[in-house]
Formats: sequence, structure tokens, C-alpha cells
Amino acid sequence: MIRNIVIISLLLFISFTGKAQESEQPLTRYLEIAARNNPGLKAEFNAYMAAMEKVPQVGTLPDPNVAFGYFIKPVETRL
Repeated sequence: MIRNIVIISLLLFISFTGKAQESEQPLTRYLEIAARNNPGLKAEFNAYMAAMEKVPQVGTLPDPNVAFGYFIKPVETRL
């Protein structure tokens, strides 16, 4: 999980530095293209997003159930 966060942070850092520094445009552009087309990185990111979807499901309440009981004969109570 930490590895995924580092990879995503690196990807964002590369994309933001490419916008800020125009002198290193070709290298930054190649790194950005490589990061977008990397199947391993895409798989890790999708696994991270799937793990984030599972977290809210764990803490939810169970589905409510309705029960109904009926006595054919009245209950006899003796005092």
C-alpha cells in the first residue's frame, strides 16, 4: 500500500515538474508518457483503487431483517 502511494506521488511529481520547467521538456514528456503507458503501474494503481473501495464496505451495518411471530392460541398466564 505504501509502495502504491509512493508510485502515485512520483507520477504526480513528474507531471507537475513537467509543467513548471520548460527547459527539460523532452525528458519530462518521455517520463510522463512512460508512466501513463506502464502496464505494471496501471495494475498497481487499479489494485490500490480496489483496496480503497473495500474499506468503506467493512464498517457498514448489516442489512436489516424483519421478523413476525403469531400465536394461534392465546398465551395463558396464571396469577
